[in-house]
Amino acid sequence: MKNFKYILGLVALTLGFLLVSCSDDIKYDPAVKPEGAQVYFSNEAPTTFDASANTDKLVIDVLRVDTQEALTLNVIGATVNEEDASLFTFPTTVKFAAGADKASYTISFNRSQMVDGQSYPITVNILDLEGNITTPYGSSALSITVNAALEWIDQYMLVDPSKFLDDNLTEADYQLDENGNKIVQTVTYTYVQMWSGDDENLTFKRAKGTNRFRVSNWGGGTDFEFIVDKNQTVTVNGKQCYVVIVPDQFTGYTHSSYGDVYVVDSANYTGEGYNAWPSYFDAENGRFVPNVTFYVSAGYFGMGEEYCTLDIIKYDLDINVQYNGMFVEADNVTASALLEFTYGADVQSLDYVIAEGTLTDEELAAKLQAILDGTIEVSTLEPNETLSEIVKAKLEAGFYTIVALPKKDDAYQPDYAISYNFYFPGLNSSVPDCDVNAKLYYVSDKLPSYSSQFPDYSSLAFVISSESKDVKTVTTLMADKETFDYYLTSKGYTLEELVAEYGTAFTANELAEITTGGTYLDVYTGLDASTEYELAVVATNSYGKAVTVFDVKATKEAPAYSGELVIGNYTITDTVSLTGGTSEQTFTVLSKDGTDSNISIKNLANDDDFEWYATYDKSQNTVTLDGMAYGYESYGSIFLYTLYTLSGYSAGYLAGNSGTEPIVFGVDPSTHQISNLQTDYALFAADATSILGYFQYFGAGVATIVKSQDTNAAKTSLSVPFSSVNKLSKKNAKAAVVKTIGKNYLKVKLPKAGTLSKQSKTYEKILKSNLVLNSK
Repeated sequence: MKNFKYILGLVALTLGFLLVSCSDDIKYDPAVKPEGAQVYFSNEAPTTFDASANTDKLVIDVLRVDTQEALTLNVIGATVNEEDASLFTFPTTVKFAAGADKASYTISFNRSQMVDGQSYPITVNILDLEGNITTPYGSSALSITVNAALEWIDQYMLVDPSKFLDDNLTEADYQLDENGNKIVQTVTYTYVQMWSGDDENLTFKRAKGTNRFRVSNWGGGTDFEFIVDKNQTVTVNGKQCYVVIVPDQFTGYTHSSYGDVYVVDSANYTGEGYNAWPSYFDAENGRFVPNVTFYVSAGYFGMGEEYCTLDIIKYDLDINVQYNGMFVEADNVTASALLEFTYGADVQSLDYVIAEGTLTDEELAAKLQAILDGTIEVSTLEPNETLSEIVKAKLEAGFYTIVALPKKDDAYQPDYAISYNFYFPGLNSSVPDCDVNAKLYYVSDKLPSYSSQFPDYSSLAFVISSESKDVKTVTTLMADKETFDYYLTSKGYTLEELVAEYGTAFTANELAEITTGGTYLDVYTGLDASTEYELAVVATNSYGKAVTVFDVKATKEAPAYSGELVIGNYTITDTVSLTGGTSEQTFTVLSKDGTDSNISIKNLANDDDFEWYATYDKSQNTVTLDGMAYGYESYGSIFLYTLYTLSGYSAGYLAGNSGTEPIVFGVDPSTHQISNLQTDYALFAADATSILGYFQYFGAGVATIVKSQDTNAAKTSLSVPFSSVNKLSKKNAKAAVVKTIGKNYLKVKLPKAGTLSKQSKTYEKILKSNLVLNSK
């Protein structure tokens, strides 16, 4: 650039001089016209040459201007590295035929002696001892790098993927398709550090004769290469695993601010080695686990494990069985249990046994082993095209356990074995009803010692009880009565459907409290004052009978507020262009006990009555949210979690620059109202692989906050349509953080009327926005 700028300046000065000078003063010496043959190398001659395994020659074109006579030229060729000289043969002359303007100079080399993947630089010079054969307007020297190109070959799926790196495979080790052909191996790459999500069925090849592998269309659309070093191991989970080396390479992605992003294994990036940063091949699971760092000159975006898993043929071998009622023979004495078996399309047959009683885990394992060993008499079912079949079993009244496992290619598939318990009543026997009851109470009535911790205006105790020891499952659902009524009437749910979709099942320990002591007692917290709540419970017993019970109770009125901080509704607005529209929310500041020492904020960027812990600091005039939420205390800060789904997309919080910083509001010291925002925060949208953009965005010192009307309608206003959300794809996103949250038993909430499509039970990875700076 400096040279270019200097030349422009010189031209400008020269032009100025010409304008004021007399033409007689101008001296011009024309260039000397070249004479002779004028031989040269084309400026389009290649500077690199990829030598495949079956190549042993490199042909270079030599050009000339004067073509009248035949011409023989002296040429010198040499390797840059002396140790490579024996690999190449350089002719000492090149010959032009009369009338020809081009001649070929052919270099021979011994490709079989070259190391695959290694480069060999060479030079070629045209000798012009008389000084009249070459030309100053063309190059008389040429530098070329000969690359001993790797031969990338397909790999094929194995019956046992753990043998992937074995050197003694036979034809019997390979998976075959229906035509008896080997199946080309593909891989699924799981991104963690720079991007998130899975790329499935990626092309996967191996450099012939090496343990170097290549994944195509990886990351930013490029090839990703790694090497398995069978001479080096690391210990992972008590197992010795071969080291996976990831050479330094371009990811295919160029960051708008930091430039090209590269990837290398973390052991080399940090210089701390593979014991500190294990990067390895997990043979047992057919999975390469590269520990990588995505970096630019300023720092790195992500550092840690990712996963490249060998794809396998997935067979449909699932089986199931269900007690489907009783069949009575014509004699009106003999009764049979009707058992409906269902099975996957790839199940060729299945064997099963029916054992009396409910078996323990140890007994189940013994039965399964007996089937595998052939030491127990089994019943065999030959599947038909309907993928289900009902069989009859003559049984006496009582409990039974079925153990079954499928076969494929005349071999048992123990990974798909199942067990099933059922009760058969037989003739002249009745099935006991499911005996479960549910009741809501004030905490002060049922647990008075906890009433200060769980006040009656924000908490309710509940009891689920039974006089039977045969309760098998209990699923509960707690929500305000208004929400229940909406889903039961406007949405057309039955109570059982609602509990099945949104309820929480008892754990084994919780269930044991009912079946051993008859009673389970706990508390729902974080409830609204003066609000009716309904508890719905669906339970089943060991006999297959189900029952649905519910109870309704209203929380008490909250105590009068005596604090300094002004509570109630606030509206925050920001006109930033990031979202393509105005961002606006109305949130509510609440007191948990009538003072400003125990406050919370509800509906901040989540209008499902989501409630955050907040701290009012009178000395600093701030209200701070640290990411803790009511009902999710065990998860710590849940900034950056996906909280719910909206039209099939995940939505959640992004707080501050890193996504996990506190959100801080300023308080006017004279009015004691929240008046400004001191840290950024946003409501983001994400699909299964990345953040798509922001529904709402609020900037520190930019957003305006005003006290608004106190009604029960304080909700987040998603004023920015989803179509205007900034689009970010997996291919240009930044580093990722994975967290999942489940529904907390002490606060199980339904989505509000018409707000959400469905609460998601699994949450995908989302992206963080910070670059970790370092001195590398």
